[in-house]
Amino acid sequence: MMKNIKITTIFALLSFFYACSTTNLGNTSLENTQINSSKEKTIFSIYMVGGNLEDDVKPRNNIPDEQELGKISTAGAGSNDLRELIEGYQNLSNEQKANLDIMVAFGGSRKDGWKGIKYADINCLIKDSDDRYFGNDTCYKYKDENSNMASSETLETFFKYVKNNYGNNKRKVVDLWDHGFAYLGMGQDSRNGNQLISLQKIKEAFTNSNLKVDLIGFDACLMGSIEVAKTVKDFSSYMVASEELEPAHGWNYTDTVNILAKNNSSFESIGKSIVDSFIDNPDHKEEFSKYKTLSLIDLKKVDNVIQKLDIFSSTLNMDNFSNLLNAVQESQKFGDANKNNLSYTIDLINWINNIKKSNSGSSGDSVLKALSEMVIYSRHDDSKPNSNGISIYSLSKNMENKYGENEAVSKNWLDFSRSFVRFGINDFVNPVIKEENFGTKSNKISLCNNKDQLGHCLDISDNVGLKSVEQIFSIKADERYYFNIGSKRLKEIDEKNKYFTPVWNGEWFLLCNGNCETGLSIFPTAYYNSYTESGNSIYSSDAVINSEDVIFYMEVDKNNNVVSEWAVPYTISEKGEVLLNRNQLKLNIGDTIQFYYQVYDNINKKNIWKKGESITFSAIPKWSFAKIDAKKLYYIQAEDYKGNISNSNVYEIN
Repeated sequence: MMKNIKITTIFALLSFFYACSTTNLGNTSLENTQINSSKEKTIFSIYMVGGNLEDDVKPRNNIPDEQELGKISTAGAGSNDLRELIEGYQNLSNEQKANLDIMVAFGGSRKDGWKGIKYADINCLIKDSDDRYFGNDTCYKYKDENSNMASSETLETFFKYVKNNYGNNKRKVVDLWDHGFAYLGMGQDSRNGNQLISLQKIKEAFTNSNLKVDLIGFDACLMGSIEVAKTVKDFSSYMVASEELEPAHGWNYTDTVNILAKNNSSFESIGKSIVDSFIDNPDHKEEFSKYKTLSLIDLKKVDNVIQKLDIFSSTLNMDNFSNLLNAVQESQKFGDANKNNLSYTIDLINWINNIKKSNSGSSGDSVLKALSEMVIYSRHDDSKPNSNGISIYSLSKNMENKYGENEAVSKNWLDFSRSFVRFGINDFVNPVIKEENFGTKSNKISLCNNKDQLGHCLDISDNVGLKSVEQIFSIKADERYYFNIGSKRLKEIDEKNKYFTPVWNGEWFLLCNGNCETGLSIFPTAYYNSYTESGNSIYSSDAVINSEDVIFYMEVDKNNNVVSEWAVPYTISEKGEVLLNRNQLKLNIGDTIQFYYQVYDNINKKNIWKKGESITFSAIPKWSFAKIDAKKLYYIQAEDYKGNISNSNVYEIN
């Protein structure tokens, strides 16, 4: 039987609180390259910004592998995908090889071979891979070790190269590879800080190079948005992109090369096959490879969607703000971060369907029909059940200053989103919690019954609209601070504003250094995030792994077993942008983790953040579920859009 864990084990000594370089000719001049294209061929061109996906694989502490190891490193997500590319090409028949040209621009990393940029065709890549290390050969068509791959000029130069050298190819595919951030853009050259290539700059690179392709793919996070689709619609017929964060392995390039070498396939068929390969390929089904979404978009249909969306959004009235907010909260979110209280995007189709349910505007049928014609094919894994293939700005108040005319899908939509945000933040009244049928004297609680379950019944409302109602599980440090170790979302029951929560028995998740009976252990924070398609719960929290800020996720079944866990690193840019990484980290021996705890300050009546103690794993990390031997309490917390918070009485567990 699991022992009780002392509070001193959990909270010992709690404490508070990437210059743009101009592309030049480098060692190999672009003007000396020779045009070698065929009208019958497909050109597959990849712009691969290696960044920290390439240069900081292990031990994942923001120190370049080669600096830490004192020698070259063959590890890296970019290198792995180049090897897949080579394997796929070498598996082709001679006839299939004759159908396909491959050109890769790679670099953007702190690794010696990946500094600046290099252009390599498939024959050069094969030669370069002889020692399993990319970037140390002499076969490149072009190189410049001073280039910044997160610069729009560097991207434009590559597009011009593809246009000038492969412009006569009958079929053209461009793949942009790196971190992605939806309407903020993409691309992080780890030698040049957190600079991004904005959507406007991507559009300028296509426009200035006069490059038009059949399919554009984003092997990057969060780029399956209507804002991105609008940006590239005049330069490609189809787009393949992900609504959510991509696992670091990204696409399977062995499959992709094989798919593209079949020269008689339509691009609809090609796009669908790439989607299927990403979701289904067994080589990419690691236990911690979560949040997989990918879709095929018909870019010829984007204008019609935007037109219908403009009409639809004009019918949405702030008099229905509560219903509109509820539709947002019920929608599938992408790129969310707890401590920073934001999400990048929500699923557009899911959101409109939620609005339809509340009768808060026109039916939305016309925009849904247009969207069904634009999203040709969409798939997701179990962790994102309401992903339908295209996302849009999440209406998060903490992202509004990042979402302007250059990012918005249209002026009408921008006007609506600004009205929504400003209406919601112009609220100075806290939610109201009425505790109907229980008392708190001497810790005696009168319980209510809901569907044969004993618990607490409450009436909760807000003058503008509720963002969330949650049951908060806490450890009582003293009379002032409640350390919130987790939360569970509450939903309205049979009547409007009526909520129910069961009694908490004081048990919580336990993360252990090997053996949970004898090893060092901590109670991690786990705040409700979402449900999976199979009914499991996903919790998330902010943490630090090996000195790197991460969002830590746990998937939990109905018996409170942790069936998987993974962490997504992030950085904060100079502009204050939360830049999420597509790495998915799994806890290993040697890792150190420290969780952030949301703490309720009972004097100032607000939530703050504190760090808990750290744990370093000398054995394989294990999970359990145990009772906490400490002062435990729980309460109900209601929050509106602005962030006004009200709490119920506190229920202490003896």
